Amino acid sequence: MKNCLWLMLLCLFGVGACGNEPQCQRAADCANAGDGLCLGGRCLTFGPDEFAAAVVDVSFPRDMVDIPKSGLIYFLHARTADGQLLDCARLEADPGLVGQTWVNHLLVEPRRLSFNCCGNFFPDNLVQRIRPADSALMLGLAFPTTEPAGSFNAFGCVEGLVFSTGQEPDLLLAFRPR
Repeated sequence: MKNCLWLMLLCLFGVGACGNEPQCQRAADCANAGDGLCLGGRCLTFGPDEFAAAVVDVSFPRDMVDIPKSGLIYFLHARTADGQLLDCARLEADPGLVGQTWVNHLLVEPRRLSFNCCGNFFPDNLVQRIRPADSALMLGLAFPTTEPAGSFNAFGCVEGLVFSTGQEPDLLLAFRPR
């Protein structure tokens, strides 16, 4: 019942073609990377011009002594391939979930950031080619090294985002030490 209601809501908002979607277990079952999502076991595909963008301001706490040198920003659908809810608490408990095949990425690759200067506020990071979503989250992982790999030392996450084709919201990603 939940999956049917979810698909009806997607149809109402004009996302994808309803009724003919193939079944799936992961987003890669639906289309090329970034062109489809797997929601509740059904594919939702996008056209080549169906993108949103975002301008992300990144901040770190004033009292954070070791400001990270690099970071990654992920944009994820709040529903997994099997229809489960993905939220910030779950991602903070296990950030490795971003690599799972049942997570629906709205951006083909995470946006890489470099924090090569001083300060704790890094404004106007443009992120393009985000797939539309009626329920999304933004996850940020920041690293003490210039390459965003290994253990991260700061975490940030924002839930309840909506991305519509052609829109470019201004967002704030506030990190905290990990």
